[in-house]
Formats: sequence, structure tokens, C-alpha cells
Amino acid sequence: EAYRCTRHSVWFGEMLDSLKPIAELKDDATNIVNPPPLKPGSTYYWRVDAMGSDGSVVTGPVWAFTVGN
Repeated sequence: EAYRCTRHSVWFGEMLDSLKPIAELKDDATNIVNPPPLKPGSTYYWRVDAMGSDGSVVTGPVWAFTVGN
């Protein structure tokens, strides 16, 4: 169950099938992640996976947004 997890991994990319980890959040001190530079008109995908102290992973849903021109 994701709400019991102790760490979160943020995945990001321009292609749905090749997301790469860009941040690991280890506590609740921050939930802000700066993405790499974004290109106008491009669509990006991202998700957040929750990781438990026992090594379990709850894969989050994938979200998308498009940068304006």
C-alpha cells in the first residue's frame, strides 16, 4: 500500500515506454522535483513509484503534459 511507503521515485521522459528515474524522495521534507529542460511543443510523461522499507514497489499511474509553444 503506497501510503505506508518510506521513499518515492520520480520517473520522467518523452516516450511512455522509456521513462528514466530523475529523483528519489526519501522523506516528506519535500515533494518538489525539477525536471530536465523542456522543449516547446513536446509531450512528456511522468510517474511516481512508492517504495516500502521491505523493498516492495507500488508503481504509480503515468501522467502526461504538453509544453506550450
